[in-house]
Amino acid sequence: MGTMFSPALVLAIFLAVFSVQVNQINKATRAAVISKNINNASQFIAYKNAVAVYVQNNPTFTGSIPAATLTAQGYQFSSAFLALTNNQVTTAGTSGRTITCYSNLPSGTINEALELTSSDASLGIASGGNWTSYAQGTNQTASPLPVAVPNNYIVSVIQIGS
Repeated sequence: MGTMFSPALVLAIFLAVFSVQVNQINKATRAAVISKNINNASQFIAYKNAVAVYVQNNPTFTGSIPAATLTAQGYQFSSAFLALTNNQVTTAGTSGRTITCYSNLPSGTINEALELTSSDASLGIASGGNWTSYAQGTNQTASPLPVAVPNNYIVSVIQIGS
C-alpha cells in the first residue's frame, strides 16, 4: 500500500520544487525589468535637464539640440537611449519657448521617472497630438503638444516665458 502513494508523493514534491523555481524566476525577471526602467527613467530625467540647461544658456535657440552637443557639455547617455530619444525647442507666445523631450521607452518608465522626481508635473505620455501629465495631484487633462510626438512616448513639456 505504501508503494501506491509513492508516485503521487514524488509528483507532489516535483511540482512543489518546480513551483518554487518558477516563482524565483518570475521575481528575478520583475526585478530586472524594474532595474531597466529605473535606468531609462534616470537617463530621461538627465536628458531633459541637459536640454533645459542648454536652452537656458542659449536664450534665442529654437530647433532640436543634437545629442553630440549635449554629450560635448559633459552629459553621458547610452547610445541605445539616444536612439530612442529626441527634443524640440519651439517658440511660445511673444517671448517664450517650449522644451519638448520625448522618448520611446517601455511603459513602466514613466512610473519610475515620477518616483525619482517626486512627481514632476512636466512628465507624461503622448497620445493623439496631446500629452497628459501623470504626476500625482495634477489635473490629468490632455494638453496639445507643440510638436509631433508618436503615441505612447514618454514626454517632458516645459514652457519658459510667455
